[in-house]
Amino acid sequence: MKNIFIIFVLAINILYSNTQNSSNDTNNTQNSEIEYNKDVGLFAPAQVIKDSYGAFMIGYELLNKQSPNIGRESKQGIFFALDKGWNFVDNVLLFGFSLDGSAGSFYSLNINAKLGARIFDGRIIPSISFGYGLLNHFVGDTQYNLHGGNGMISFFIDIMRGFGLEVSYRVGLHPFRATKKNSNIKVDNINALMINFKFIDFSI
Repeated sequence: MKNIFIIFVLAINILYSNTQNSSNDTNNTQNSEIEYNKDVGLFAPAQVIKDSYGAFMIGYELLNKQSPNIGRESKQGIFFALDKGWNFVDNVLLFGFSLDGSAGSFYSLNINAKLGARIFDGRIIPSISFGYGLLNHFVGDTQYNLHGGNGMISFFIDIMRGFGLEVSYRVGLHPFRATKKNSNIKVDNINALMINFKFIDFSI
């Protein structure tokens, strides 16, 4: 009986030791995988860490507009924008809001709702947005403030860990009209091309 008890205790010890070794191996494997995931290449796209994201961009904008008052004209300026949004459906779909503006030979300010998608693990992110904007407009020496809705399509290429280039094209959805009451000033056709440096971060 005593021998059986000793054998039983030894068996329990061996089983416990094997369980501990198996648990340690599993933890080591998981830790190795975590380290491997963090050790991404320099030119890898931005890694998704949280279910939200933020982005900043700055670049060049070429604005074209046409109005009955002065005909067709082109303006140039610096474009800047801030994005804040969330990722859904296995971090493929993106939805958020953006605030952007322009400064230079013209001034503008826009607020937009944006829908996009992460393609090829985020290497490419196309998006579409709709919003409302303000734009200054000169007729002679008189400045008017215009307002109206707009739509924009964008194409972002992540070159290095969230840093990349984005090309965007924006159009006015209807004629922009002056904010001043009883004014017949309007711009029938507005479109703009933007080329920007962009940084996107999925850890905020």
